[in-house]
Parts: sequence; structure tokens; C-alpha cells
Amino acid sequence: MLRWLFHTFALISFLLCVATIALWVRSYFFQDTFISSRPRFTQWWFASSKGYVFLGNSTSPESWTKYRIEPPGWRSQSYESGTRIATRSGVLGIDIRVESGPLTSFRSIQIPHGWATLILGISPLIWRFWFYPRCRAQRRIRNNQCAACGYNLQGSVGDACPECGTARPEASRVSRAQRNPP
Repeated sequence: MLRWLFHTFALISFLLCVATIALWVRSYFFQDTFISSRPRFTQWWFASSKGYVFLGNSTSPESWTKYRIEPPGWRSQSYESGTRIATRSGVLGIDIRVESGPLTSFRSIQIPHGWATLILGISPLIWRFWFYPRCRAQRRIRNNQCAACGYNLQGSVGDACPECGTARPEASRVSRAQRNPP
């Protein structure tokens, strides 16, 4: 069960990594903003501009209900690359901002697309170069095949694969007494 959970997580992470790369390229031509308005003037927003991803949350007091124009829900906006969100320089390009006043609060994080791609790309790399080869080798051993090349070892009497010379694991070796009955 955990293996399939990890496979699913790696696949979703890979798809998000590809989407992040596409958004990264698009961010140099357009500024995309996605805003979710909620009751009580809470807004969650996501923006992409000039190689950066911006995530944020802002709240306003209930008394500002007369100024509310948009209905609750998600909406998106796209601008030409000439307009852009002001970037702030932080450690390694990452900046966290928290501001609160008597009437509003504002929280945001700025992450370069490169860092988001790296973070989302780690899980598929772990799956491909560590997890998948181990699962494949275990499946081959269980099916009485060579763990390295997949050669069928069903009638083989030696302690090594006749195809590639890889030593057979202890679990799949047949004892000499079982091979040569008296």
C-alpha cells in the first residue's frame, strides 16, 4: 500500500514540476494571478511573474462589505509582461512578509520558480533512481529471474546468472540437496 502511495505522490509531484516549468517560462511574457475571495474578506492568491511565484493571504474587516465588488470564489487575471509584481530580495531569492495593522493583515511568500521546480522534482528523482530499481529487483527475484538483467533462472543450477554473471541472492538459491537428491 505504501509503495502505491509513494508512486502516486511521485507522479503528482512530477506533473506539478512540469506545470511549474511551463508557468516559469510563461512568467517572462505574462503575469498570471489567481485569487480566491472568501466571506469575511479573506483572500488567498497565487501569482507568477518574472521568474517568481507569489503566495499570499490578506484579510479585511467586515465593515468594508460595501466596497466588495467581486463575488466569492476563484477568478484569474493575466497581464502583459510590462506590468509586474514588485520582487523583494531575500535569502536565496525567498522572501516572507507578514504585515498587520488595525484593520487589515497581509501574509505573503515569494519563491523563485527554480526553487519550486527543484522541490517538486526531488520526489520523482528519488522514485526513478532509488525506489523503482529496488522494486524491480524484488519483483524479478520473486519471479525467479536475475535481479540485474531479468534472465529466467528457473532451471539454472549455478549460483550466478548464466547471462550476466550476477550472483543469485540467498533467498532464490536452491540448496544443493534440493537440486541433486540422493
